[in-house]
Amino acid sequence: MPISFDFGLTPKEVMKYLRSKGFKLTFNYDDIIKEAHHRAFTVAKITKLDLLEDVHSSLLDAMQSGKGFNEFKKQIIPVLQEKGWWGEVESINPETGEVKEIYVGSKRLRNIFKTNTRVAYNIGRYAQQKELPISVYWRYSALMDGQTRPSHSQKNGTVLHKDDPWWSTNYPPNDWGCRCKVRAYSARQVEKRGWSIEKDTPQKIAGKDWDYDIGGSAHKELDAYLKKKEKESPLL
Repeated sequence: MPISFDFGLTPKEVMKYLRSKGFKLTFNYDDIIKEAHHRAFTVAKITKLDLLEDVHSSLLDAMQSGKGFNEFKKQIIPVLQEKGWWGEVESINPETGEVKEIYVGSKRLRNIFKTNTRVAYNIGRYAQQKELPISVYWRYSALMDGQTRPSHSQKNGTVLHKDDPWWSTNYPPNDWGCRCKVRAYSARQVEKRGWSIEKDTPQKIAGKDWDYDIGGSAHKELDAYLKKKEKESPLL
């Protein structure tokens, strides 16, 4: 059996990471990119801080208690309706004054929920897989259901040492909507299954917005945050 983890509830270190984030109001999805997402929570087209905080709070609650998308949606929709961010909405760019009409519905909520929960859960998996002594090799696992990107499905079954630099930019999620995972195995498990270890560095598959060290950079940000808090409130 592969080394597995229970992700019904989000690990404590992930919750600390999520709570450590600041907030950033953005108009376009690429106003904040890559590692910057670890320092600030944002949702494109939400230009009111109180609304952004409400969405963040609902996501935290869902991840901490193991709620699925439907429960999250049921909880957040009344809040969005009350604050005028549901259905046909006019979003105003705070920097340029540009007005853009958007539709906020289940599809947009699903994207917000799935993107944030997948990143958070994979950050938790990364931390645990990296630290466990018996976790030596990582195997890329893609859902082979015909809906996965060809570049991702081609990497299904790829086995590399956990310290291989390829993982620094290709640990999932590797693009918007990516459902891939990494499973950890001991050297004995890999040998027993007859899997071969990749000798050459595989081709990069991460999309342009995702080609960064998602797991490693998140924990650097969290460590810095915790050290700062420790200095501010030292134990007596």
